[in-house]
Amino acid sequence: MFTSRSSRHVTQPKDPLFPKIILFGDSLTERSFKDCPNGFGSVLENYYAERAAVQNWGFSGYNSTRLKPHFTSIIRSLQSTNSSPPLFITIFLGANDACLPPSSAHVPLPQYEANIRRYVDEILEHPMTAGTKVILITPPPISIKAPLEDEFEIPAVTAAIKKAAVEQRGYKTYMNKKLYAEKIMEIARDYEAKTDLVAGLNFWEAMIKLGNQQRSDEDVNNSAGTGKVSESRSESESECDAPPGSGCLGARDFGDDVFVDGLHLGPLVSNELNTVGPKGIPLKSKRVMMCFRESFSRSLLPGGQSFGKIS
Repeated sequence: MFTSRSSRHVTQPKDPLFPKIILFGDSLTERSFKDCPNGFGSVLENYYAERAAVQNWGFSGYNSTRLKPHFTSIIRSLQSTNSSPPLFITIFLGANDACLPPSSAHVPLPQYEANIRRYVDEILEHPMTAGTKVILITPPPISIKAPLEDEFEIPAVTAAIKKAAVEQRGYKTYMNKKLYAEKIMEIARDYEAKTDLVAGLNFWEAMIKLGNQQRSDEDVNNSAGTGKVSESRSESESECDAPPGSGCLGARDFGDDVFVDGLHLGPLVSNELNTVGPKGIPLKSKRVMMCFRESFSRSLLPGGQSFGKIS
């Protein structure tokens, strides 16, 4: 098997028939294991301890095109050990593909779609993955700090600040990532109409819900003691005019507890992909998990048990 930065996580069980779960993706997958105790990889690993081997096939900095040889290695590893088909495979890609040119990570949207469909088709058609379920996970948004508002509220100045914000590369990258997230859900719906073996998880939507809820919580907290609730923007304004993390004027950034560097998940939402998260996690993480569970539209585990309802 190939050697990589993630190969330390790709350990084969002694018994080739021992159940496997494969997490395939970029750094959001790679960093979800040992270096992130609350990451979805670590939690799945702990939850399935002694019942299934959870394998980390995440590669930092890789896009859906560059990962093709590694996906082939997944199939070859199953063949070489004569393994039973994995219980399920997650495909969590797009965060790098959606970077704007001239970034070397950029993959045009049509090629990205073709790559994802190739992976899904091979899983559905290859004998080594017969019956394996596929979970397509959308890339999340990023978090860009919004410009300061004009304290004098001069309309011309406010308009200029707003215009400058949406012309920034950060905002354009944010909106491009949204297109890639929408494409994943489009692909997932297409497969869901044909088979029960594929489901889409709208991680983007769940994160936007979290950002909007954070702002709502702040509005309530800021109004405490005043006897009246502060005036807040409508849902359409918060989601369209200044979505959380977009860097638009008036938008709320997610904060370091959500994105440690604007891209990678922080401690508050490391449980976002944790549909089997531990008890006692912060209330906001529980809220995010509930949003995320709503994205499951198919039963993804043996015996008809819904992946999103594991307790």
